[in-house]
Amino acid sequence: MKKSILILPLLLIIVISLFTINKEAKGKKQDNLRHDEAPALRFELEVTMKDLKSITQAIRNYTFDLKHAPKANSIKELAEIIQPFYIKTCPLTDIWGGELLYKHDLQNPGNYWLASPGNDGKFSGFNREGTWDIHSDRGHDIIVYNNEFVYRPKMEKSTQEKVNEKSENQVEKEKLAIKKVIEEAYIKGALIKRDEKIIRDFFYKDYNCIDYRFITTKRHSLDKWIKIINLAPKGVPLIRNFRYEISSLTVTGYAATAILRHYSGNILVLVDHLSLYKLKSGWKIVNSLSYDPAYKIAKNRKTIKVDPGILEAYCGRYACDPFFYCNVKKMKDHLFVEVVNQGYTYNLGKVPSVEIFPETPITFFVKEFDATYTFVKDINGKVSKLIYRFGEIEIIVRRQEPKISIFPRKESKMTIKKWEIREVISGPFATEKEALQGYGGHLPGNFAIAATDAQRLEKGYYILKKGVLLSEKDVEDVYMVKDPRGDPCLFFTFTPAGTDKLKKYTSANIGKKLAYLLDNKVVLVPAIQGTYKYGHLIGKFTRQEIMDFCSEFRTAKSKKITFILKELKIQPVVEGPFKTKEKALEKYSDRAGKDVLIMKTDPQRMRKNYFVLKKDVIVTIKDFRKVRRVRDGSGNPAIGFSLNDRGANRLKVHTLANIGKQVAFILNNKITSVIKIGGTISYDGIISGRFTDKEVDDIIIQLKFAISIQKE
Repeated sequence: MKKSILILPLLLIIVISLFTINKEAKGKKQDNLRHDEAPALRFELEVTMKDLKSITQAIRNYTFDLKHAPKANSIKELAEIIQPFYIKTCPLTDIWGGELLYKHDLQNPGNYWLASPGNDGKFSGFNREGTWDIHSDRGHDIIVYNNEFVYRPKMEKSTQEKVNEKSENQVEKEKLAIKKVIEEAYIKGALIKRDEKIIRDFFYKDYNCIDYRFITTKRHSLDKWIKIINLAPKGVPLIRNFRYEISSLTVTGYAATAILRHYSGNILVLVDHLSLYKLKSGWKIVNSLSYDPAYKIAKNRKTIKVDPGILEAYCGRYACDPFFYCNVKKMKDHLFVEVVNQGYTYNLGKVPSVEIFPETPITFFVKEFDATYTFVKDINGKVSKLIYRFGEIEIIVRRQEPKISIFPRKESKMTIKKWEIREVISGPFATEKEALQGYGGHLPGNFAIAATDAQRLEKGYYILKKGVLLSEKDVEDVYMVKDPRGDPCLFFTFTPAGTDKLKKYTSANIGKKLAYLLDNKVVLVPAIQGTYKYGHLIGKFTRQEIMDFCSEFRTAKSKKITFILKELKIQPVVEGPFKTKEKALEKYSDRAGKDVLIMKTDPQRMRKNYFVLKKDVIVTIKDFRKVRRVRDGSGNPAIGFSLNDRGANRLKVHTLANIGKQVAFILNNKITSVIKIGGTISYDGIISGRFTDKEVDDIIIQLKFAISIQKE
């Protein structure tokens, strides 16, 4: 009995042990089964995620082009939208045969979801986020939201994947470096600032630019390309209303390619394909292929015959501003157009003349590429403007005529030989002896003493550093403005180097004083209160003295003005030309000196002749508002200008009422140009003539001064 009692617990322990061992064996077997299945499941998940990535890339490209995600509510509807342009064949199912899911966000057009229901084929909804373990969890979904996996399996990375990830991280670093080179060198350095030093720092010395225009190609070296981008006048951007985007960037080792899309407003005007190499000094731009998407092969169009007299009426110059204009010419009953674009959309410079062919009596087209020219007449039947259509660009250019402008130069009474800004060490002192006391009667070699100008400041003396901070060489231009009290004062703008020096010094020396010196006498000692980029010279100056200073400065800046402007007149022509003054007097002897006058032409500007003019003056120097240096249609130096409202209205009223008649432009009491009024002329124009570069510089200096006087 006692033995049986002992045996029963022993048997019970054995049974429990066997059950536990069996259970552990089953668990290990199941775990082994899961680990055996893991490689296969991993492969299946990778295939499915790769398919989802390819669809995501197609959706990303579609969204970039159309600014919204594909509007579909199933994978089949999505496939109909993105095939075959964005993806050759869109996967419809995952590797387990379950249909992929797609959903578009109706409230936010740029958002979408893409998902796989997993290996069990059961989808739990788009609102899940995070990761799941492939060893312990089965049947979970894979979800993409706006190009990113938001719910996905957590898989340990293989050695190759780790290598690939490291490589990808390195590629991303290189992409950031390349984007910086493109931003600093190509966009800011070349297209915006046109800074030759920056361009040469980041462009390879054997850089090549292949330019695709007019269905032909042109190759430019780095030196030639720099000259081309500098054709546009300073201050005028190469692309107006400019913005850009890098639509593609690929890096392979030490080589890279980038695609840049340039816009003028919302119009795509240029596509650049850049090639870059990584050298010891960093990434360099070595090649570019520039393409204007507006240049398209022309459509097949039929031409008609147009009367030569109609073609003659279309000839002339058409402009919308000084930087974009068309010259229309007739040669042997054929019409030709020369377009000059120096910044309207981007700087083309002077484009070769192309023949335009009549499709209708008013609409002409180009055979080489898709562009049209439509001539428009005013209420009087005269051609007044031209509509130029080229790709998505439409430009309306109005008929223009060359104009000359001058102004009377006043003699300067205030003569300034030397102008400087220096650092103040100490002062003011009542006497020179007092100033020297602190130095034992003798100043150190790098210090100097300067007296004030008694007419501008209270009499005294200042100790200054001998080194000059800024001088007249650092000044770009001077203007007359009013100080806070309403008194006239000088406003200085500095050269880029001068501006940089002033900014660095003032930012590092706030609280210290500067001394302004005219002819070695101190006229102003302001305290530095912040970082300065400009300069104001405030003192007891009269309006005439300020005007004289501006005149003297601009005269010195141009070294010597050889072309002196004394007067400006635009007057109506009664009749001419006459070969001699006597022939003009024979016909107008009874009116000469009363309501008409006889004037000689300037032989340097046009053929020697005489014209009979009305005494009435249409435009004078008081009617000018702005002036700038440009190039005319032949590439010669010229002056672009704008009239104020008074001048524009007077010129508009006269030209509108006298179409077909002539007006004369008088410079220094000589006729420099006579034009036939072909349409209404008002605000803007270009001063063109047989000017040299020096003459244009002289005229601009004097015109700016004259305009500043009128404003004051």
